[in-house]
Amino acid sequence: MKIQEFDRPTLKLLRNEIDEALAKVGQKYGVTFQGGNIRYTAESFKMQISAATKGVNGESEPAEVKDFKNSCFIYGMTPNDLGRQFLVSGESYKLIGYKPKNHKYPFVGQRADGKRFKFTLETVRRGLGDYK
Repeated sequence: MKIQEFDRPTLKLLRNEIDEALAKVGQKYGVTFQGGNIRYTAESFKMQISAATKGVNGESEPAEVKDFKNSCFIYGMTPNDLGRQFLVSGESYKLIGYKPKNHKYPFVGQRADGKRFKFTLETVRRGLGDYK
């Protein structure tokens, strides 16, 4: 199949193959890769890719996880809050990280289908039941 233009369905197919290729490269070099957002026009696209080394236990810890563990106390949370489920508008998300450079929406949550979203502190705390 030759790609004539980039659109959502085409990028979804490409994304799956790119993720598989990155996983193979990661296995070879002992790192993990994670694809980020894709921005596209009909003629081109850009995709963010991040990489992390594996620790002594063989697992890698993305920067957003490390940042959460280092910064959570500032927001009245603990490292144990990472991975907690929270509700927003009736949908369940898992708290998976923190991005300190994103001042307005620094917390990262993941829906059951794997899609990631950014949230404010207030939204996360309310969803965790920390606000009454």
